[in-house]
Amino acid sequence: MVQENGKSTLIHETIERESFPSCNDYKGGSTEIFENDLAVVLRFMGRPMNIGIDPRWFEYDIYEIFIRGDVRQIFRQNIRSV
Repeated sequence: MVQENGKSTLIHETIERESFPSCNDYKGGSTEIFENDLAVVLRFMGRPMNIGIDPRWFEYDIYEIFIRGDVRQIFRQNIRSV
């Protein structure tokens, strides 16, 4: 997630696992999503290398999703099961 304005959020094609957190971690095209949008989780991509492997850091796990006709990556903390 990069930009939030209270109504929508931009997500990108990829989140750089090797460099996160840094100032340029979101790559590729972006898609504007909204809180009640439905997405399909396609696969687990991993966790950024600089984030510990302790399970308490699960919110930084990165998933690839299909949303609004695009394949994008998103952090676990931004996914809610329905």
